[in-house]
Amino acid sequence: MTTNNTVRHTFDQGTELNESEKARVRENIRRLNQREVAFQDVIGEAREWSTEHNPFDRTSKMNLFQYIIEEGTGGALVPFKAADVAVPQAHGFSNAAVELLPHAHDQLLSRLDFAKRTFAKLPPKLQILNLNWLIQNHYDKEVLLRIIDEDKVRALMSADFEPFDNLELLTIAEPFIGDGTVRWYHTDDEVIHLSITWPTTEEEIRVGDVVQTGLHISNSEVGLRSVTIAGVVWRLECANALIGGGEGGGMRRFRHVGNSNKLRDQVAAAIEETKLESTKVLSQFKASMEKAIDDPFNYLERVAKDKTNEMTQDDFKAAMDAFLTEPEGTLFGVTNSLTRAAQGYQGEGKYHLERVAAKVLNEGLRERK
Repeated sequence: MTTNNTVRHTFDQGTELNESEKARVRENIRRLNQREVAFQDVIGEAREWSTEHNPFDRTSKMNLFQYIIEEGTGGALVPFKAADVAVPQAHGFSNAAVELLPHAHDQLLSRLDFAKRTFAKLPPKLQILNLNWLIQNHYDKEVLLRIIDEDKVRALMSADFEPFDNLELLTIAEPFIGDGTVRWYHTDDEVIHLSITWPTTEEEIRVGDVVQTGLHISNSEVGLRSVTIAGVVWRLECANALIGGGEGGGMRRFRHVGNSNKLRDQVAAAIEETKLESTKVLSQFKASMEKAIDDPFNYLERVAKDKTNEMTQDDFKAAMDAFLTEPEGTLFGVTNSLTRAAQGYQGEGKYHLERVAAKVLNEGLRERK
């Protein structure tokens, strides 16, 4: 991240009221409370999506297709007539073109090592010519087409990709949820995020500051992320979440490869174990309250400039504003500013900042006092 003439604040300024930021956070909390749903609603929504879009997969050699551009839809793949790659009639089409949805189109360009920016600059005829030449001359591997709505490719994966869809993940998790409360639920065409806590874990970490622990589940059916199971700490006062990781953080990731039954067994075991071990994240959370930070603004700036954190200028500004809302010269204060800033985002953006907060917490606790 680059900063241009960054405005520096004194620590004393952190005690001043920041009404606009407080109003933003209050609105986020109200919105989050309205979004609260039961786990059965989440799994029911996944079932409805599956029924509506009828997802299925098809494996074939990439060079048995040709790339075309269809008017009104964009890029598409059509099998050569001589190729035996027809999708079963039960799914609604045979050798007709299948539309590449934006994510699948990006994956095609990536597999062909063709820069998206360069592709966009070409006229349609050259786009078709270039991609077909690359498909026929440089990519004879098998691919897995993940298809919905009969003829729309939502993902173009390698043939060794092991499908593990959200409905299956939620079905495996269901027996472990019990009276758990869904604290955050986000789903879109690419990812799912679900944070759940249990009332029985409720603990007051200081006067008026109550937390609950639980687990966070995330997945991508289209290859953007592995199946991830992690411990989470949720502050009831402000709806901030810290998704664990690192030493004692209880994070487990499973790539979409290998034996399908083994993968399912591993995920089920990870959910059960993480539910039991989520208190480890809380222990780190408490320890951060005792770790003094002499110059939290400078500390936050170093975090933002660390390229491994992949923070933008807007992320940094949001974290600084959040810190002024609840200023505290401790590692807890710094990480809390990141989790509070995350409330201004959805999906991967929110998850990313919460994970940066966990990384900062882990690294901070390892630093010499």
